[in-house]
Amino acid sequence: MGSYLVSAQMIDTKTSQIRGAAKMTLPVNGTEQAVKELYTPENYVSGSLFRSLLIPGWGQSFAEKPSHAILFGSLCGAGLIGSVATGIIQRNSYNDYSNYTELGQYPETIVAERDRIMDSLGLSGDSGEDRADEIYKEIQADKYDDYSNKNKLFTIATVATGTIWAVNVIDAMILGKKAEGKVRLYFSANPLSETYSAQFALSF
Repeated sequence: MGSYLVSAQMIDTKTSQIRGAAKMTLPVNGTEQAVKELYTPENYVSGSLFRSLLIPGWGQSFAEKPSHAILFGSLCGAGLIGSVATGIIQRNSYNDYSNYTELGQYPETIVAERDRIMDSLGLSGDSGEDRADEIYKEIQADKYDDYSNKNKLFTIATVATGTIWAVNVIDAMILGKKAEGKVRLYFSANPLSETYSAQFALSF
């Protein structure tokens, strides 16, 4: 099947001194595809983009920027928790408003609620019933206002999380592009001796 002889050297670009060297033999089978995938121009950018779309911070980690990964992972995680929490609160508030509103749709339930209000406030007579009806509408309006405020809070949390997620993706793309620029691949060939070589430079 054949094999490749891989020789690597670490060179200080300022002094041109060789800091280290190593050699190893790799089988041809599977090596060509691995090298092709590693040095595909879109590798870092598409890899970072895809990972950050799935899990915030993963793309930054792929681009070797752990500080960015921790930042966006934490922000998006907190945003998701906030969105879920405010969503539950919003739903509970809506159910409370909806259930109270349904009392006015049935004669027996609205009468029972009116009597409850009159008893709690010590009201009686026709004037008491009228006042109890007004209080029922006021309570209903207050419950709707509470639901409306909770809904706004949920919307803000969701939009904020989505915005952070989008910024996370853009940041991963930028870092992926920078990481891509660190790698340079060079080829050389000598047809007379039938020797071929490939070199890559990695900047830090």
